[in-house]
Amino acid sequence: MKALAIFGISLLVVLGLVYYAVDKVPPDALTRTRMIVTEQRIRAYVEKYGRLPQKLSDLPKLERSRDDSFLDGRGKEIIYVANTNGTVALISHCQFGTINKTNIIKRTFRLDDTAR
Repeated sequence: MKALAIFGISLLVVLGLVYYAVDKVPPDALTRTRMIVTEQRIRAYVEKYGRLPQKLSDLPKLERSRDDSFLDGRGKEIIYVANTNGTVALISHCQFGTINKTNIIKRTFRLDDTAR
């Protein structure tokens, strides 16, 4: 009986670890994905209104989107910089690990780019 209880507990621990490991998206990958979605939302906004949004919160949600967040993979707000020449930059300063190492993730695009 004791061996069965130990086996059951061990199995639950292993299954929990597998679930935790599979369910996690690396913070930098989540940041890059959210930047791609945000770029699509900016382009849709410009197509509809003919101008850039003043801030990211002005953007409408995309249809069939499950994630409309403007937070990077570490929970910090993505920085939005729009220039008058039509260049847009999305910037994230992610902190990784226990050392204060900053990883800057930047996505820059022009509104007149045809590639999306």
